[in-house]
Amino acid sequence: MNQVARLQQDPTTGRFLPNNCLASANAYYNDPDTLQAAIDDYFDTCEANKYPPRVTGMALHIGFTGRVSLFDYLHRPGRSPYANIIKRAKSKIEDIRLGDMLTNKNNVIAGIFDLKNNFGYIDKQVNESNVKVQQVAAPEDVAALKALALRMIEQQEDDALLIEGDVSHD
Repeated sequence: MNQVARLQQDPTTGRFLPNNCLASANAYYNDPDTLQAAIDDYFDTCEANKYPPRVTGMALHIGFTGRVSLFDYLHRPGRSPYANIIKRAKSKIEDIRLGDMLTNKNNVIAGIFDLKNNFGYIDKQVNESNVKVQQVAAPEDVAALKALALRMIEQQEDDALLIEGDVSHD
């Protein structure tokens, strides 16, 4: 069925919505069953066409302008019956994506990108430090450095004595 023919423009908001969905200031859908039917139709369409479901595809199919507007709708106050339907649909897509990655049906890099951007996955980096302190100089070099340091200290002391000896007492 043609996607465009299934949408109607809401005169109030200007948004394109599935037929039989009345938009209001608070919702695209006035009935959770209508939203569930639209989501079920999306999954059926994907299965019939052997096409993997996607969050953006679902958002467009059910009448949103994209995944961001779907997420905004999901987090809008007072949307709990709708939010649960959308969360279940997203979880279904997430499960399919993970299954495809584990069975090598999907490009792993694309799957990781999708999981990060649509499902909140993050890379966790653990920085462990196994630093071992090692002696940089050979023992004979250390002895030479100590001797040099002692000579420099002695030289400073000698210079201090000379300066004190030059002070005249009037």
